[in-house]
Amino acid sequence: MAIEIARRLAALGVGAAVIALAALMSGIVSLQAEDTKSGSGAVIGGQPTGQSDQSSAGNQAMPEAAQRAVLYEEDASIPQGRQSVGSAVWRTETVSPAPGRPTEPAIRADIEIPERGMIVTWSLRRNSDPALPASHVIEINFKLPANFPDGGIASVPGFLAKDTEQSRGQPLKGLAVKVNNGFFMIGLSAVDADRQRNLQLLKDEGWFDMPIYYTDGERAIVAFQKGRTGARVFTDAFAAWGQ
Repeated sequence: MAIEIARRLAALGVGAAVIALAALMSGIVSLQAEDTKSGSGAVIGGQPTGQSDQSSAGNQAMPEAAQRAVLYEEDASIPQGRQSVGSAVWRTETVSPAPGRPTEPAIRADIEIPERGMIVTWSLRRNSDPALPASHVIEINFKLPANFPDGGIASVPGFLAKDTEQSRGQPLKGLAVKVNNGFFMIGLSAVDADRQRNLQLLKDEGWFDMPIYYTDGERAIVAFQKGRTGARVFTDAFAAWGQ
């Protein structure tokens, strides 16, 4: 498992370095400082499927309409690493990208890993600010218990899309930045070829990998499934964006 986590992290070296979105770092951080409130929205396309694909490792009951999520962690005492199963619930929400700007739909996944007390809010929105060199912005917010054994989240180096839980992810091209403790943003490349590739991966692939580094130096990956519910949410949001 440690080798697998290292391999997936290494794959991000290609995606994260393809384009330098230097202006993004100051741009989206100042934007987030002005408006950190996320919108509230209703689930769309969220009929329970009962068909989220399950692996044999650590199956457990999940909330209705939820898809599978798994936290893979390095552990010096367990050579094969540790797996903790959780859930991902997809929905759309209405957000304003900045004060005074019109609201528009965004994609959101609420991810929970009960065994580790980890809650992750993941969202994707179209970037409508011409000052930011990004086509879309991914926002990731972690909530961890005070006694979390690995301390906290030091970095989220990138984001990958893949076909199945066990397949190798393909990195989306862009730049990841830390806004504050537990909160990270990834600006996806606005270069046309990169944008088209990123959109294709987001639309077509059924799973996502979110690599993380803990503050104690250990590495982990949150893998979460799109499933039928997530696929409907992506379809509806991209249609609303005209993409």
